[in-house]
Amino acid sequence: MKKADASFRKTFTLVELFVVTAVSTLGLAMLVTASEGAQADARSVSCRNILKRYGEAFASYAGNYNDYLPAGFTPNSSRTMRWENAILNDLGSKFVRCPANTPPSTGYGANYCYSVTRNAKLPFHFFDPDAPEKSKLSKYSKQLPQIVLIGDGTYYICVSPIQPGCWPVRDVSCDGIEDSARDADYNYYDPQRHDGFWNYVSADGSARSISFAEWQDNLTSSGIFYNTKYNF
Repeated sequence: MKKADASFRKTFTLVELFVVTAVSTLGLAMLVTASEGAQADARSVSCRNILKRYGEAFASYAGNYNDYLPAGFTPNSSRTMRWENAILNDLGSKFVRCPANTPPSTGYGANYCYSVTRNAKLPFHFFDPDAPEKSKLSKYSKQLPQIVLIGDGTYYICVSPIQPGCWPVRDVSCDGIEDSARDADYNYYDPQRHDGFWNYVSADGSARSISFAEWQDNLTSSGIFYNTKYNF
């Protein structure tokens, strides 16, 4: 009987050790997951704070240039007029990137319209100082408050889905909604950068976060995005 008791105690101890090890491993995994989640949340908050700085920089730029916003795109000879360069003075001469953006790139894209004759409500247009008749700059005070200025993107001028090459023609997310163009995942935007959310700053200077589902829905309806194909 004593041998049996000893054997039982040994077996019970091994079971206890297994349980303790399993619980410890699970607890560590939960801590790591929670830590990663907290870090992701912190990066998203930091990103929105950066976007607020951009919103302030655009307002400051417009205040200095007779209410005009900078260009979305220009000839190479006038690169300093492009938005990401034009507002550097108001950002402390440093282009700030989203902390969750990997691999490093421009990090934000502008709500840009390539054609001077289309979608005047978009804030950024092509501008050529040598051909002003074919160019356009938008007035900051004329922008609707909720319209996007810039947001998470993998290409610095492509936020509006009206941009040629950015038309949603593929369904990358496989939910029946066309969300991407050509070979670009998510239409040159990066809504997965923040766990399925997309950060942007609007013309009223406020930085917000929307889900990928909301982002998709607004590709084809009035709201955050303005799309000539559907709205004008």
